[in-house]
Amino acid sequence: MAILEQFGFDFGNFIKTIMLSVDPEMIIIGGNLTHFFQYFEDSMWKNIQSFPYQKSINKLKIETSSYPDIEILGAAALYFDAERNY
Repeated sequence: MAILEQFGFDFGNFIKTIMLSVDPEMIIIGGNLTHFFQYFEDSMWKNIQSFPYQKSINKLKIETSSYPDIEILGAAALYFDAERNY
């Protein structure tokens, strides 16, 4: 459990980096992380609370997806969005 708690803390840092870059309203987690999300969710949110912009924290939702191959669909969406804006 200590490993998952540390992972949640580190994942919270990752989320804060994303928040500094794009200020998302929702982050969807897929793949194998969805199986363990309940074990690191609390430490992740605890770390996210130190983010300096409270409005960004308040609007952020983090969900898990059980949809197969969600990672591939997300990558494809990023590609097609970049192509459309290019």
